[in-house]
Amino acid sequence: MFWLRKVASLPLIIFLVLLTSIQGKAQEKNVREKVAQGFQYLYDFQFQKADSISQKTLSLYPQHPLAHLLRAHYFWYLIVSGLNNNVNQEKCKSALKSAEKLQENKKKSLLNNDELFTQISIEVLYARLESLNGNEWNSFTHLNKGTNSIKHSLGKENQYPYFLLVNGLYLYYRTYARSAYPYLAPYLVLMPSGNEAAGLQMLRTAAQSEDPFLSCEARYFLMKLCMAREWNKEAITLGASLYQDYPKNLLFGYYYAVLCKQNNQSKELTGIYQKMLLNDPASCGYLKGQKDYFLGKIRALMAERD
Repeated sequence: MFWLRKVASLPLIIFLVLLTSIQGKAQEKNVREKVAQGFQYLYDFQFQKADSISQKTLSLYPQHPLAHLLRAHYFWYLIVSGLNNNVNQEKCKSALKSAEKLQENKKKSLLNNDELFTQISIEVLYARLESLNGNEWNSFTHLNKGTNSIKHSLGKENQYPYFLLVNGLYLYYRTYARSAYPYLAPYLVLMPSGNEAAGLQMLRTAAQSEDPFLSCEARYFLMKLCMAREWNKEAITLGASLYQDYPKNLLFGYYYAVLCKQNNQSKELTGIYQKMLLNDPASCGYLKGQKDYFLGKIRALMAERD
């Protein structure tokens, strides 16, 4: 009769498995919704709201890498907006380490697309932080970790559009890295080959996406890339679109001001400065010192001789 009891218990086991699966999917949906809202606050430079939602997400989902990654991005935005200090640097690193630790035991070939994109994003932000501090070797180490994940994302852009961003950046900069950093050549041989044209096309496709996160990130990276290559027409078009969509974003406003200066658009440059001057930090959600930091940078631009 033992086997009858085992068979009778199967419907309950199946129900519990299904319930766990449903709960897991609901939690994943909730996390991603909060992270998406958090990024929207960051793009709008509403730092008080971004701080609040990133802390809340972390308290609700401490075992989810995305919660830690959102928190890391919050501190990253502080760092690149005039609040670059040891405290924010360490908090950004701590959040990245926590996200990385939660991912490290997962076999890359078994990750779903969302998990794979998260894995890559963690290492890319880590690399950007190290590069900002001039630690190029540490930056490369994290990029190498990200590349081990990108091996599994290349070719999947049609089924998962976010791969257009990370794969596009990889294919473009993999080609660039060989000439810019010749000492890395022995290590680059072990990585998937680059393709500058394909990388650019992926980034341009991503920039046209209706997904706010994908479009904003792709336009920003593509703008910086075009600035470095002195592709002025495309760069200023991208800068103008970011400034138009996120007028309170002081970082985007500054880069658009740089592009206006480079293209002798003095009237537009003055307009950016005047609009920024009128922004009320409290109602915009800026933190202390951020507005003055960017105003000072734009004033320096305006004082430069053509």
